[in-house]
Amino acid sequence: MVMVFGLLGSLGLFLYGMQLTSESLQLATDYKLRNALGVLTKNRLIAVLFGFVVTVIFNSSTVTTIMLVGLVSASVMTVSQTIGVLLGAGVGTAITVQLLAFNLGDYALLLIGISAIIIVASGKNTKLKHIGRALLGFSFLFYGMELMAETMYPLRSSVYFRDLLLSLEQQPILGVLVATVFTVIVQSSAATIGLLLSLATQGMITIEAAIPLVLGANIGTSCSAAFLSALGTTGEAKQVGPINIIIKILGALLFVPFISLCSSVLKATSGSVARQIANIHTFYNVMLIIVFLPFSNQLARLGAKLLPPDQAADQTLESAKHLNDSFLEVPEIAVNQALLQTVEMGRIAREEMLIHLLSTFTAYEEELIDRIEQAESTLDALYQKICAYVSKISAATSSEDLTQRNVQILYIANDLEHIGDIIISGIDLARKFNRKGTDFSGEGLRELEIMYQKADTSLSWALQAFETSNKELATQVIKEHPKLLRFENQLRYNHFGRIRRGNEKTIATSAIHLDLIEYLLRIENHAINIAYVVLGMVSS
Repeated sequence: MVMVFGLLGSLGLFLYGMQLTSESLQLATDYKLRNALGVLTKNRLIAVLFGFVVTVIFNSSTVTTIMLVGLVSASVMTVSQTIGVLLGAGVGTAITVQLLAFNLGDYALLLIGISAIIIVASGKNTKLKHIGRALLGFSFLFYGMELMAETMYPLRSSVYFRDLLLSLEQQPILGVLVATVFTVIVQSSAATIGLLLSLATQGMITIEAAIPLVLGANIGTSCSAAFLSALGTTGEAKQVGPINIIIKILGALLFVPFISLCSSVLKATSGSVARQIANIHTFYNVMLIIVFLPFSNQLARLGAKLLPPDQAADQTLESAKHLNDSFLEVPEIAVNQALLQTVEMGRIAREEMLIHLLSTFTAYEEELIDRIEQAESTLDALYQKICAYVSKISAATSSEDLTQRNVQILYIANDLEHIGDIIISGIDLARKFNRKGTDFSGEGLRELEIMYQKADTSLSWALQAFETSNKELATQVIKEHPKLLRFENQLRYNHFGRIRRGNEKTIATSAIHLDLIEYLLRIENHAINIAYVVLGMVSS
């Protein structure tokens, strides 16, 4: 019983170390790398390289898989493009295993002490604090392995345990299945392989017995990633995880007949069984790249046949394509998705609504009015979905950084929803204007066009500043505000001057003209609010 408790505790410490390292590295890393995936993975070899780099940085192939599902769901990548990234991610996980094979357990407590010093000394430097936490998590990995090795030491004299390992060596398929199930349960191939490394350091397992277990660990982690990334997923995105499972299973089937040959080759690479285990994990994933990368398109077609896209579900989720519940497993990615969806809200508010506002006065069309009103309904729906999604993120993390980003997203989404309401008020004015059958004066229309251009420019800059975190551009938006206020005051003065001169069109459209100026000014005020949020402030 003591051994069971010790094994559970040491395995728990190992898994927590994995999670802490992964989360901290994600927080310390710029998420522009994620967006680059969609642009740079059109070349298969570059896709493999990116999969490797992203997985090394985030210390988790599951995070990479979830990221890919989101990119496919958002139509940034195709399923075929993801295959190279998935293959590269497998090699990325091998880096962690190779480091674990160094058996640095004797130095784990020293690393924990260094990590604690970095965290305490980091003060308000959040990036340094995240790096310290990542090192602390990595220290827990080695310490957990050391404790596992000590806990399992008495098994060296167990005849039953030796017979169990011998049976796995003689029945490799059984070994693959056992490791697959265990890895699905703990949701970490590194934990499974870490356990094998602990056995190897005690001389309790041969490389022949370990190879099937390594293969099963790779299959198991692909199953876990597929399950997590499939939550709430529809369309082509749901094909990504199963394709990864197919690749890992086919690779294992290719490997099993050659276990004896592989064992001989691995023994030549190192005298340490632990290092041999790390090497087989690396070799297996490299082999997958060589064998399956040329068949990316064929694998994508296979995925489409096995799991054809659900078109009806796609249409339902189209307006909120970035808000996939699978991302909630990794809050850092989920926040980025909420940001992307808010950026999409801004695009709708500006490009599908504001840009057509003046046209509804100068060339009234019911069809255009209907499109604008439909866009406003989409804005309202997106705002509700973003609020619900951010609430779920908040329940999944206690990170101060993520909480602050969530608040910023909610502020900006709310401003965009208000902009939509203002534009609809402008549409009501356009209907009234059309019923009256009159026109603005030539001078009045030109002034309205200039006012519209200024408001549109402010909103465009504010949205760009939000999307790119450009504080200089946000500052520029705020600096332009006093100029717009003076211009708005001048427009009113000019308008009243035309009334004094008896301009009939100005007199007939005065109320609508002034209301429209007011609406454009209010839109610009919301752009100012967005700029303040980008700067880390909230407008009063």
